[in-house]
Amino acid sequence: MNFISETDFLSKLAAFGLEPDQEGRELRYRDGSATLGFDFTNLDVPMTEESLYESPGAGEHGVEGAMARVIFTLAEQLGKFPVYLFAADDEWGGGEERAPLAAAGRLSKEESAAFAGAVAGGHKMDVGVIGPGEGDKAALLVVPQTTLFQGVCHAVAEGGVFWATLSPDEEVSFNTRDQAVYDAARAALLAMGPLPFEVVWVEDFL
Repeated sequence: MNFISETDFLSKLAAFGLEPDQEGRELRYRDGSATLGFDFTNLDVPMTEESLYESPGAGEHGVEGAMARVIFTLAEQLGKFPVYLFAADDEWGGGEERAPLAAAGRLSKEESAAFAGAVAGGHKMDVGVIGPGEGDKAALLVVPQTTLFQGVCHAVAEGGVFWATLSPDEEVSFNTRDQAVYDAARAALLAMGPLPFEVVWVEDFL
């Protein structure tokens, strides 16, 4: 995984015809084009009333991890690389000390190593650049960022042909305005068979 500066990434976004909203947490097409897409959502009911308020710990990101990895699998199958990983509302790791979280079992060794690699290289405020075969590495950053650190992440394919927003409310949205990309992504997703999360098709609500 490589990194580029946020400034360079935002320049690319402008070239792709995309822009952040006023709060900087969402993306949209500058010309107001409608998007095609679908959402992944975790509809599992918490086991207890207390678990509604508990932060996930290491090893408890199964559904969120599956959602993230499916997005990167779709990028592989669509052949749309590089994919840019943008922590929209905070630096990687939320600016928190990770060692105590790892010691408490809330951050896995692999996740800790992924964050350490980003931060040690001076990239905590930068944008990850993901190539083919790096989806699992990308998930090690994205999943804790959205669960443990409650941040919003965007995964934007080269040229803006699609982007996915991964949010801390256990939801992932896939967006494109390219009908061929949408059709290919839908077909690939359906071919994966049963998934551990719900898929909500946007056209079902149009």
